[in-house]
Amino acid sequence: LTAPDSTIPERNIEAIRYFMENGGAFTVNTGRSLPMARAFLGKVPVNAPLLLYTGAVGYWANQRGMDIARYTLHLLEIWLGNLAGCALAGGLMRCTRVYPLFAQRVNSVCSTKLADSPESIFILAIFCGILMYVAVETFRHQELPGVTRTIMVFLCVSVFILSGFEHSIAGMYYFSAAGMWSLKALSCIALMTAGNAVGGMLIPFADTLRK
Repeated sequence: LTAPDSTIPERNIEAIRYFMENGGAFTVNTGRSLPMARAFLGKVPVNAPLLLYTGAVGYWANQRGMDIARYTLHLLEIWLGNLAGCALAGGLMRCTRVYPLFAQRVNSVCSTKLADSPESIFILAIFCGILMYVAVETFRHQELPGVTRTIMVFLCVSVFILSGFEHSIAGMYYFSAAGMWSLKALSCIALMTAGNAVGGMLIPFADTLRK
């Protein structure tokens, strides 16, 4: 659908219109979220539900009045699913013989997070969100060599870990593995989630302004 520079060639749009005018049903299947997909919603004609998260969610592009409610509910489902998965994984690790080997380190990481200030957690989470966006956006570009895409993902993840940036799902696992859940821990995860979201939207937002 898109060219190597992420633009949509006019010939592709004309072909889509011709296909639809002759009875075809066309939509876009993307791994992006709704806010990120909005960049091309007005450029590509569709007459079927837009498929987000690589087909996990269907969305009618013309039902804009229901955007916020549906999208927020879906984000909450994803967030709770990650929380449940991390709680299960962390709880299971606490039952293994290897847990004592890293228990002190996990407890130390959680104590550092709980002692940190809200603004610090939020800013570190923004930086993490930027790196995760770069990793995902690079990996989805099929025109790049596979090794380049893989290295970029590894590099972005390594940088956020070594830099001490905050990832909400990683935080969920740490608190679960350490058994240190509390209202303060939950507020830290909420700040990380918000920071990750802001960081993940900064580049596409700037790109939208540029265009």
